Amino acid sequence: MPPYRFFLIASLLLGFAACVPPPPSAPVIDAAALKQQAEAQFAAEVATLPGAEPLAVSGKTVAAVAYPPGSLFAEGAILPLPGGPALLDPLSAILARPEWCAELALYGTRGGSVEDDQSFVEGRKMLLERYLLRGKVDANRFTWTAKGGAGAPLEIRFHPCSAASSAGVKE
Repeated sequence: MPPYRFFLIASLLLGFAACVPPPPSAPVIDAAALKQQAEAQFAAEVATLPGAEPLAVSGKTVAAVAYPPGSLFAEGAILPLPGGPALLDPLSAILARPEWCAELALYGTRGGSVEDDQSFVEGRKMLLERYLLRGKVDANRFTWTAKGGAGAPLEIRFHPCSAASSAGVKE
C-alpha cells in the first residue's frame, strides 16, 4: 500500500470525525439558586402556619413567626386553648423536617413576681416540648428559650441545619 493512500484515508477519517457534533453538555446546576429557591418556598410555607404571624428575618434566619397573645394560650394559662392541636400539628410537621433547625422562644407573665413568671413560662415550655417530641420532632435540632415577661407567647426562628447541629451538636 503506497504511503499516500494511508495519509489520504487517515485525513478522510479525521475530517469525518471533526464533523460529528459534540455530545450535549450536561445542564449546569446552580447550587446557590436551588438553595435560595428551597428557602423561599420554606419561608412561604412557614408564613401560612395557622394562628402565626410572620416576623422579619435577618442573618442566617430563613423564616420566623410568632403566635400572638390569645392565639395559642389563654392569658395566664399553661395549657393551650381548645384549638391548640390545630395550631401545633402543622408546626410539629414543619419542625420534623431534618433540613431545618429552629430557635423557639416563649414569653409570658401572670402578673406576679419575676420568679413566678419564669416558672409559668417554664411550664409552658415543658408542655410544648412534650407535645412536639410526641410528633417525632428531633429535639437536637432546636433550642428553647423561656423568659418570664411581656412578648408573644411563642416565637420561632428557622434556619438551615448545619452538619454539626444535625448530629446533635449545639452551635
